Amino acid sequence: ATAVAWYYVLSRHLVRHRIAALVGAAFCGFAPGMISEDNAHMHISAGWLVPFIVWRIARLRESGPGRWWRNGIVLGLLVAAQLLTGEEVLLLTAVTAAIFTIVYAASRPREVRAAAAPFAGGLAVCAAVVLLICGYPLWMQFFGPGTASGIPLVFAGNLGGFVTYPLQSITGDLQTTLTASPNIAEETSFFGWGLSLLAIGLGVLLWRHLIARMALVAGMICAALSLGSPIAVFGDITSVPGPFALFEHLPLVNALVTIR
Repeated sequence: ATAVAWYYVLSRHLVRHRIAALVGAAFCGFAPGMISEDNAHMHISAGWLVPFIVWRIARLRESGPGRWWRNGIVLGLLVAAQLLTGEEVLLLTAVTAAIFTIVYAASRPREVRAAAAPFAGGLAVCAAVVLLICGYPLWMQFFGPGTASGIPLVFAGNLGGFVTYPLQSITGDLQTTLTASPNIAEETSFFGWGLSLLAIGLGVLLWRHLIARMALVAGMICAALSLGSPIAVFGDITSVPGPFALFEHLPLVNALVTIR
């Protein structure tokens, strides 16, 4: 379902060729990290709402009579559904969308100024819809009986994971997996040398294309944040602090499993 949803959005709104949409959708649905998380964390791999949320965020910039509130209502319904399905995926999506927005604003400031009013109005409507639907569940989560703060054990990413091949691949090896990941259900960054270099190379090659630039910057920032702090390289924990140290004490962020 995640792959089908991505194919729908990619083929209709982002790329010209269906083969490109198929490749992108297949990766989004069946990437090493998605297969790995399916061993124990199905709320992570159940990402069929994410492409529609990203698409509707982009549509918030549309101007015109009534569009801002209609776009806000649709986005609010999608966000509320994702919140009740998997909050963690929603938070990760929000972080990435924020990075996208910043890169977009830096690249096209005139367009951003023109779209600021409908975008802000749509976000306000979205927030109102989400609070209306999810206000009570959120109150129970953060203020109700049995409320807890943060998590006792944080699984951080590993710099060696990006060049390690996943256990389910032909060259996968359990001993290597466990030196770069806490367990076999957290191989979120196991792309191997080939995919890691290909992603960076394509991002650089397509830098002049705004969407590719947004994807590369967001991917690099999220990859850096996933390492937690201090940074580990395979089985060795270094003394080098990771950028996540700047945010690890913030509410909600302190409950993230950073490796994801």
